[in-house]
Amino acid sequence: HPDEASDVLSSMFVGLYDQNTTRELDISFNRITDKGFADFVGAFERNRHIRFLDISGTQITERLVTQLLDSVLGPNVQLTTFRCGEVKLSQKGADSLVRIATNFGATDIDISACDLSKKAFQSLLDGISGTNKNTVTSLRAAGNSVDKAAIQTLIHGLSVNLKRMVYLDLAGADIGKLWAELAEAIGSSALEALSLANTGMSDKALVAFCAALNGNRSLRNLNLASNPKIAKGTGITPLSAIIAAGACRVQNLLLMNCKLKDAHIDQMTVMLSQPTSLLALQLDDNLIEEPAIVSFL
Repeated sequence: HPDEASDVLSSMFVGLYDQNTTRELDISFNRITDKGFADFVGAFERNRHIRFLDISGTQITERLVTQLLDSVLGPNVQLTTFRCGEVKLSQKGADSLVRIATNFGATDIDISACDLSKKAFQSLLDGISGTNKNTVTSLRAAGNSVDKAAIQTLIHGLSVNLKRMVYLDLAGADIGKLWAELAEAIGSSALEALSLANTGMSDKALVAFCAALNGNRSLRNLNLASNPKIAKGTGITPLSAIIAAGACRVQNLLLMNCKLKDAHIDQMTVMLSQPTSLLALQLDDNLIEEPAIVSFL
C-alpha cells in the first residue's frame, strides 16, 4: 500500500542526515508517493554525501521533484547523478534540471519516458548546450518528444558545449532528414555509448552513419535495436565492414527486433571471422533460423 510504503520511507529518511555517509541511493520502482517523499526532501537538504539518486518509476509528482532539485542548489548537497525515468515532468521540471546541470555539478541525468513535451525538452537542451558551464556527460532521454529541432540543437552542441558527453540515449527520437548531419556530429564526438533504437533508421541512414564512424576511436556501445528498415538494401554490410576493418572500436552491438534474416548473418561473416573489437552481439527477436546460427558459430 502506498501509504504504508511512505511511512516506512519516512522512518528510513531520518538516517539521511549528516550521520549517514551513503553515497548512492536507488529507490526506483517503489510505491513512493509525495506523502513520504516530502520528509526525504527535508532530510536531503542537509545531506552532504549522496552523489547518486534514482527515483525512477515512483509515484512522486513533479512538485516534489522540483523541490528536491531546488534543494540541490543549497550549499550542502553534491548530487552528480539524478535519475527520474517514468516520472512525468513538464517545463518546471526541465528548468530545475537545467539549474543543477549548469551550476551545481550534475553529470548524469536520466529523464527516460518522463513525457516531456517538445517545448520542454527543447528548453532543457537549450539550457545545457547554451553554456560552457554545463557538466552533463550522460543524458538518457528515451521516450520523450525529441523532434528535429532538438536533434539540430544536439548536432551543434556535440561539437561545442556538449563535447564532453560520453553517453547519449535518443531512443524513439524523430530524426527526420538529419541523419547525415547527426552521423557526422557523432563520428567526431567523444561518445562512448549511444542508443538510436526505434528512431526509424533506414539502410541509407546506416550507410551515412558508418561512413561517419570510420576512424572513430571512442564509441564502444551502440544500440540500433527496433530499426527494421536497416534490413533493406545493403543491410548491415557497411557496419560489419567498418568493424572488421578496425575503423571503429564498437564492443557491444545491439540489433534486436530489426527483422534480420539469415542473409544478414552472412553479411556479418566478415566481422565475425576474424579478431575485432566486438565483444557482445545482441540479435534477439529477429527472423534468424537455425542454419544461419550454426554457420555463425
